[in-house]
Amino acid sequence: CKTRDARDWFLRQEQRLFVLRFESLRPEAQEEFIKRSNLKCRKFDMNTGSPDGQGKVNLHEIQHTTPAAKIYRGDGVKPEWDSTFYLMPFYEVDPRLIACRRLVVINGSAYVPSIALKLILAKRFRDALAASLDVAFTGLPRALADPRIGGFLRDLQDYGLQLLVAKAANNDDVGEQLTLENFEELMLRSFPPCMRRTVERQRETKKHLKHAGRLQLRPFLKECGFTIDDSMKWWKQE
Repeated sequence: CKTRDARDWFLRQEQRLFVLRFESLRPEAQEEFIKRSNLKCRKFDMNTGSPDGQGKVNLHEIQHTTPAAKIYRGDGVKPEWDSTFYLMPFYEVDPRLIACRRLVVINGSAYVPSIALKLILAKRFRDALAASLDVAFTGLPRALADPRIGGFLRDLQDYGLQLLVAKAANNDDVGEQLTLENFEELMLRSFPPCMRRTVERQRETKKHLKHAGRLQLRPFLKECGFTIDDSMKWWKQE
């Protein structure tokens, strides 16, 4: 990670991988991981009441006042309420979750739904990984100077940068070019909706496009393969 962009990309991908691996664990394994992570939290039990002993907390009320407590299954299925909450000191929670009001804080204790807990764990993982990268970066010059691993590390850096920098387009293989003969076919098959609708609108009104519309459509047709002659003939007949 020689550049800040490379470092941020690496941290972002590792954080996503962490979340995916955590979600793939069985519920029992997730509970065990939470215990070993030294996170100051415990599973919320509605029968034990609030941490300060001032009465019991209603789970139904906590669910309906926590925007992040809904579990979306997709495919038009009605979302379900998360029934598992964790109690933890509010200062252990990512401040963004509190700022966005994605969880409830009562008397200094945050009621975190299980689906939001993975975000807190992922944030702690990212912070720890960033700190480790700082330590590793200080020893990078020494490691690169080592003939046993220096070449491997340089190759690894080059391969990593290739993931961030897009390869140059191959101008020798431009694919199918737009011509007057295949215009109608490619317009229906390959034009983006905005450009297709621009052409259709011009034909419906039988009027020239406004200046802004022409500024968008002309360079688009040119990049698709229209020559100057094709463009002049097309605009004349349209």
